[in-house]
Amino acid sequence: MSSYIIITADIIFKLGSWALRQFGSLWGGVNAELDKLQHSLSAIQAVLHDAEEKQFKDHAVKVWVSRLKDVLYEIDDLIDESSYQTLRRQVLAKHRRNRKQVRIISKFKSKWKIGHKIKEIRQRLKAINEDKNQFSFCKNVIERRDDDEGFRNRRESHSFILEDEVIGRNDDKEAVIYLLLNSNTKEDIAIVSIVGMGGLGKTALAQSIYTHYGMTNDGMFQMKLLVCVSEEFDLKIIIQKLIESATGKKPESFLQIDSLQCELRKQIDGKKYLLVMDDVWNEKKEEWLHLKRLLMGGAKGSRILITTRSEQVAKTFDSTATYSLQTLDPSNSWLLFQKMTGLEGRSNNKKTKLDQMNSNLMQIGKEILSRLKGVPLVIRTIGGLLKDNKSERFWLSFKDTLQETG
Repeated sequence: MSSYIIITADIIFKLGSWALRQFGSLWGGVNAELDKLQHSLSAIQAVLHDAEEKQFKDHAVKVWVSRLKDVLYEIDDLIDESSYQTLRRQVLAKHRRNRKQVRIISKFKSKWKIGHKIKEIRQRLKAINEDKNQFSFCKNVIERRDDDEGFRNRRESHSFILEDEVIGRNDDKEAVIYLLLNSNTKEDIAIVSIVGMGGLGKTALAQSIYTHYGMTNDGMFQMKLLVCVSEEFDLKIIIQKLIESATGKKPESFLQIDSLQCELRKQIDGKKYLLVMDDVWNEKKEEWLHLKRLLMGGAKGSRILITTRSEQVAKTFDSTATYSLQTLDPSNSWLLFQKMTGLEGRSNNKKTKLDQMNSNLMQIGKEILSRLKGVPLVIRTIGGLLKDNKSERFWLSFKDTLQETG
């Protein structure tokens, strides 16, 4: 009945939350393990609808789904425990009455326990992900990423986005554009960061701003550049991507970093540019400063727009302004849900059986939507699934499943 699709989407969202990432930043390597969990879950999410249908006819598939179910609930429990540890640490920080030695012992016990558990769960999930290939499942939900390089390429090759694809973000768009164009800074380049949890649509918002007519009209910017950075902040790769964005051509692979740096300076020298750096995770100041020095050759008024999940990244990049992206309000959530499920514009004045079914689906849809927390990625994922099966029975079953999973 697609019960695990919503659970998986919710867990993917939670794994990218600021609170959990804040906990992960306390322990070396934990965030990297969380990333791997997200990647495996995104790949599995793509085939869940088919797997849940086949499990009733194929015992091996049923066992596979059962293994997945156990891991999903363990991950959810782990997230709750990590959130508790974050809160506990904050409370202890305010009440430092315990001896330092006791705090250190407790700290490392917690680190070892949760770190070990994450690694153990990741290994099990990796095996489940690999085992899915033997069943030849059909993909009903688009995988978010298969591998880092492929993911970067897909995002960068689709920098253009239609206005009607970005729903409920007009106010956010105007606010970020205002910050870009009215940043007060002594330096020639100002940096604005869009910060928010995974699934909120930071990339879509940045793409919408990137393609906005006002960004190139009236000499606002002479050059626009876009690069997806992702988890690994590799200076050479980023420079190569920037050169490709500026020229439309990939630089020769044999070029060393010194030659690439010279080419990048040549392309931006004296030009007022807008650079969008999407999905930035790097929190190491020195790595950013290496790149920043190369970007300072642009004309006064140049702007850099960053999307990130981390407030710390925004600070690391010396952001002139930070814009916190929130979930969609109920009205815009409904507009997006209607678009994704195909319910928009279907009603008319004639009362027919089709109209009545559409009316019933809309009522059920609103109840389903109330459980999706205004997160665009979750709404798009669930909406796309519901669009494929517009039967009241399926939608009611899906709604009941959501209520059962809380």
